[in-house]
Amino acid sequence: MAITIAEAARQWRVARETIYRRQLADELEFATIDPPTIDASEMLRAFGEPKAASDKPAATDVVALSRIEAICEALKAAAEYLMAELAAMKKELQAEHEQTRKERDRLLEFLGAQKRLLETSETSTSPLPRGETSPLQRGETSPLQRGEMAEAQAVLAAQQRVETHLTK
Repeated sequence: MAITIAEAARQWRVARETIYRRQLADELEFATIDPPTIDASEMLRAFGEPKAASDKPAATDVVALSRIEAICEALKAAAEYLMAELAAMKKELQAEHEQTRKERDRLLEFLGAQKRLLETSETSTSPLPRGETSPLQRGETSPLQRGEMAEAQAVLAAQQRVETHLTK
């Protein structure tokens, strides 16, 4: 019964190159040349009984398996490192988010106090002469108040960017 060279190599667990070398050295006869096949009896004569599937794996299989295992271990270590790095970054981002939220609340409270102050000054009796209004009543603010309001607006904008980033 003629079988392909690949099938013979698999059953007898020898390299195809070994079969071809033996054929070139006139130690084996192929049954056909195109495509190359060999009789099972020729393989029995040259190599003995085929190796059972339960025999120990070839050395190349063991080497390949150990390389694959080493790669898997390296990938596991890299994944664990990246997960730890991600957890640290999340923790840092949450701390920054909390601090930004506290700052926003502080500035909102400040703005609310400014608004209440403005409203109470508009309703209270003015020590100014009749017809004159105070800078607060006119909506004017001091440079210090303008700076604090600008800071409050910047913090609010940053807070919105952080919240937008966290919801993505």
